[in-house]
Amino acid sequence: MFHFTKIDAAGQSSAQSTSAPRFQGLGYAVIRRDGAFALIAMRDFVAGEYLFRVDGTKFPTPTFTSVQTGPDTHIDVDPTSDLTRQMDIYPWRFTNHHCEPNVSMTHAECITLRNIHAGEEITFNYNTTERLMDEPFGCGCRAAVCAGQIGGYARTSPAEKARLAPLIASYLAP
Repeated sequence: MFHFTKIDAAGQSSAQSTSAPRFQGLGYAVIRRDGAFALIAMRDFVAGEYLFRVDGTKFPTPTFTSVQTGPDTHIDVDPTSDLTRQMDIYPWRFTNHHCEPNVSMTHAECITLRNIHAGEEITFNYNTTERLMDEPFGCGCRAAVCAGQIGGYARTSPAEKARLAPLIASYLAP
């Protein structure tokens, strides 16, 4: 049984349960665990496999949930869509940050960086696509190489920039 929270137009939330998670037929599902949404692999994926395209509404500046896809392009969900619709058509919206990610989101495509096993969370490093994030945050990924503070590529240390170099989007390159 998977648990979701539905948020209505007035911002009211209600717990919902389902045995058929979103995107299950595509090999991944949006689930809620530990109070947060996550994109979880429902089957094994091999390194280099295409998962989905980042699409949605284009904005010239970052928003809390956008993904930067070009120097002045940020993709976010349709602002009129409710959470259920977001889960239906925007899997990238539920791809959380990790300092040692298992997917890349460069060129607005989600590609696996390594083999991913069923049940594993699908994650990417936000500092590889975002120049400056709208809302920086403290990272809790617990990776050995955790950057601690996530605020976008421009806010990373020189050492972190060097570590991320193979993964960064071309529009972030110096």
